[in-house]
Amino acid sequence: MKSQFLIPLVWIVVLMCATTAHSKNLYDLNMESLQSGERIALQDYQGKIVLLSFFEPECTWCYRQMKAFNRIQEHCDHSVQPIAVGINGKPQRLQKEIRKAKIQYPALRATSELLNQIGEIPATPWTLVTDPQGTVLGHLRGYIPEPAIRKILGNACPENN
Repeated sequence: MKSQFLIPLVWIVVLMCATTAHSKNLYDLNMESLQSGERIALQDYQGKIVLLSFFEPECTWCYRQMKAFNRIQEHCDHSVQPIAVGINGKPQRLQKEIRKAKIQYPALRATSELLNQIGEIPATPWTLVTDPQGTVLGHLRGYIPEPAIRKILGNACPENN
């Protein structure tokens, strides 16, 4: 009963956090993969809920968030796509972080275009949530454990999955 009220409350908070600074469609952007060096179009993930999780080197909470998103990727890859986005570090340091976390999902390096579009990132980890069409629904600030992420995602990533 308690969780029936918690899920809508969480979504209300997420949607309230959405700002006009990042209301533009993110599928127009391309970024460099920290894994392969290739340019990746965010449009490749159209049709899925995208979780763009911003991280920086030597961030313990970012590492924990990456591990939680590994589990989300493992269980919910048909409808949800986590993507790590590195900021505030040279590519080598960002690559070291993603290797340490053994992430199983794409890791990209933030571009100035993306950062200009979304505005200031107050702290990491910081996650933008998009709908399947690439429109930003809101953001999540700080580390969010896997069970809480699943509750936010609802039917897109059921807990018994």
